Amino acid sequence: MGKSKTTLQICRKYIKYLEGDTLKPDVSGIFSRDCFEEWVETRRSKPKQPEESFRRAVTAHIRGTDCRQPFKQEEEEAILAWVRRKGAFDKAFHKNDKRIGNVGFRGLGYHEKLKQSASTSSSTSELESGQTAAKASNLKEIECKKINRFT
Repeated sequence: MGKSKTTLQICRKYIKYLEGDTLKPDVSGIFSRDCFEEWVETRRSKPKQPEESFRRAVTAHIRGTDCRQPFKQEEEEAILAWVRRKGAFDKAFHKNDKRIGNVGFRGLGYHEKLKQSASTSSSTSELESGQTAAKASNLKEIECKKINRFT
């Protein structure tokens, strides 16, 4: 079968940028039936609850949790605007009688959380130089390496 695609690779395939405008991506494709079905097909074993698994995988990349690589900041902002609406996953799951995503996503994105923690715990000079984000990223990498070593 070869190496399967990651959730992030599949999602990025469905993100469209207007020509010359890399700051405002169209992320609606991530929440399409095509993206969901491609994601299901690339799983080594079919999830027992594919809709919930897809939602959980996408939101884990939004938050950068479970040692997952987060989306780029501009992608995250557009995705958060989409998933915070009620019924964000309706297009992807229209053939199923699921209530996934009906209330909207309420969590913070990876970059939002970095900004929030940086603004409350660091000086202006660190924020301007970007050292806080780099420190947080390095700490996350170290933490993920420790987890992967024991699993």
